[in-house]
Amino acid sequence: VREAEGIILRTTSAVTREVIDAAPKLKIISRTGAGVDNVDLAAAARRGILVCNLPHVNSVSVAEHAVALMLSLAKDLPAMDRAVRGGEWKKRNSGGAVELEGKTLGIVGMGGIGSRVAGKCRHGLGMRILAYDPYAAEAFPGEDYEFTPSLERLFAEADVVSLHCPSIPETRGMINRELLFSMKPGAIFVNCARGEVVDEPALIVHLQQGRIAGAGLDVMVQEPLDGASPLCQLPNVVLQPHAGSATV
Repeated sequence: VREAEGIILRTTSAVTREVIDAAPKLKIISRTGAGVDNVDLAAAARRGILVCNLPHVNSVSVAEHAVALMLSLAKDLPAMDRAVRGGEWKKRNSGGAVELEGKTLGIVGMGGIGSRVAGKCRHGLGMRILAYDPYAAEAFPGEDYEFTPSLERLFAEADVVSLHCPSIPETRGMINRELLFSMKPGAIFVNCARGEVVDEPALIVHLQQGRIAGAGLDVMVQEPLDGASPLCQLPNVVLQPHAGSATV
């Protein structure tokens, strides 16, 4: 980057203070997505470097991805697929699938993505929406969604929890052991936000003990995910390679 005046940045790279220090001509850093957690904003600000993002460029794609993960887990699709491939046709009688209509969806973060997930699940799937977002509650008048100031209430009541908040100092590690262990037996956990928002070791223990039905994860703390991670060994987890925005 020594001669670069601009950097176009995707998700899997980072513009750290060291990168910025090595780029004396740098004037602008532009993200191809919404999140700017892979940019050292303080270092950029000290240099007067402009940081840009695209807040809604992938909102539809990621919202659909989150709903796909919910349905995949609710209908037990990965296990059913493995069973058919293995000649276990009677898996159809296992009773693992559930209906989402009438269930409560807890959404953490009602920005461009979370609000789309809420609309699709409320009007398309007939789910009740319970939302947590201290910045957005006043933007959604009416009776379609109920907002709660309590994450504890959301995790205790929701049949499905879906995360759509940014990775910022206030949210990193916000989904802690206590919240995870307060979830209903049979609940579904979906993360299409950022891995750092969740206490991942606590989530792994939660899943290993079968306390919830499963998790759909498009993001992890470590990306790419190490194949030795316990997440890769869990049959009740659907893993994606941070691909929610990757539509044509």
